[in-house]
Amino acid sequence: MRLLYKPLLSLSGKPLQGLRGRGAEPHIKKDLSKKQDSMLLDTAILKEALEHYALDNDKLDALASTAINVVKSMWQQYRETTRGLIGEMVKKAGKSGMERDKVVQALKTKGLEEGLVEDVIDELIQEKRCYELDIGVLKC
Repeated sequence: MRLLYKPLLSLSGKPLQGLRGRGAEPHIKKDLSKKQDSMLLDTAILKEALEHYALDNDKLDALASTAINVVKSMWQQYRETTRGLIGEMVKKAGKSGMERDKVVQALKTKGLEEGLVEDVIDELIQEKRCYELDIGVLKC
């Protein structure tokens, strides 16, 4: 009769008896005990970490609110700085004013975004802090 599978061999090269065979059970029980101990330790570590770093919805909402407020504050400061720069540049140009495109390009070279500069100029015009003498020429 020909075997369709190879019998499992132990480290000594002898065929392993079934799980219930002599000599196999203590070894398996020992391995299972080690694995269970390791799993219990891993579970305890995970539980401790979850408790330590626990974030409930209230904490998450508070963190999100803080982050939003910080970004809003920085954005407002950024806009105010841009408003000041625009006002200074146009006032330095004198009675003739300054071309809108030149203001945008000058502030763009300082690292400000073109869209932001355009928006701030429009705000200043709407607030009547600046006006256009001719199309595209600003006066503040």
